[in-house]
Amino acid sequence: MLQTDFLVLTYDDIWSLTNKLAKKIRKEKLEPDILLGIARGGLVVTRILSDIMNNFNVAIIGVGFYKGLNETEKEPILTQELTMDLSGQEVLLIDDVADTGKSFEFVVKYLQKKKLQTLKTAALHFKPHSIFKPDYFITETSKWIVYPWEYMEFTRLYFKQQLEKNKNKKAIIQELKNIKIPEVVLKEVFEF
Repeated sequence: MLQTDFLVLTYDDIWSLTNKLAKKIRKEKLEPDILLGIARGGLVVTRILSDIMNNFNVAIIGVGFYKGLNETEKEPILTQELTMDLSGQEVLLIDDVADTGKSFEFVVKYLQKKKLQTLKTAALHFKPHSIFKPDYFITETSKWIVYPWEYMEFTRLYFKQQLEKNKNKKAIIQELKNIKIPEVVLKEVFEF
């Protein structure tokens, strides 16, 4: 991956994007009974949407798929069962990004067995190669997105990946600075 392939976001960026997402949803007159977040990526977005939309009926479903930078399992797996009965409910399913689209597709198929009244989907970002397009999203991008809740995970994985390419530590740290990983994260990961 090249440095220009990354979009590193801050929490201010996330709040702004999520607020735009809430406005888009409201414009469509959608008032879901339940906000259902896909863990892990969709958790923060779901919580912020809950606050902005003044809807405190939040549920979580866990899906495992990514195992590294641009590295996935063959198919998503359910890692946390849905513990709430959603029969007859209007549900908004939320994730941070529709990247491959496989997590969304997996959960939508799972939810089709739950006798929902309606199901809509939302994400902050949509990638053009995704097999699933959410009903609501704010930005389309092909870049690898680094969300603030995954700074440390990304930094560790990127460092490991670049070491395997025989880059030295100092050069890798400089690359991470260039793509705007916060100094506090770099200090924590590299203990300097």
